[in-house]
Amino acid sequence: MKEILLTQVLPPLLDMAIVTVIAAFCTLFSRWTGIQIDAKHKDALQSALGNGAKLLLLPGGSLDDAIDYVSRSVPDALKRFDLNTRDDIQTFLEPHILTLQAATGRDLVSSNRIRADPK
Repeated sequence: MKEILLTQVLPPLLDMAIVTVIAAFCTLFSRWTGIQIDAKHKDALQSALGNGAKLLLLPGGSLDDAIDYVSRSVPDALKRFDLNTRDDIQTFLEPHILTLQAATGRDLVSSNRIRADPK
């Protein structure tokens, strides 16, 4: 009986345990890297939005320039967060522009078709 257990039952149980441990590790690793990728995209998008807003401080800088900058700078992040239209990007740019306006005292809202009270 002991021999049957060691030769017939134990090997499949060990195989199943090993597969279960590997599957659990792969699931945890996938979740962890997914979180890391989202964080990197978020940071890159926030940086691009801030830099795009700063373009309005340049002579002749416009909202269109800022939107184009963000579109060119972080296309993967925009795709990841499903920001597909210029209006989507503008919605995320507006708080950065308003913060920059408050910090510099310059009127960046009226000349750039920006809602003074973003959603």
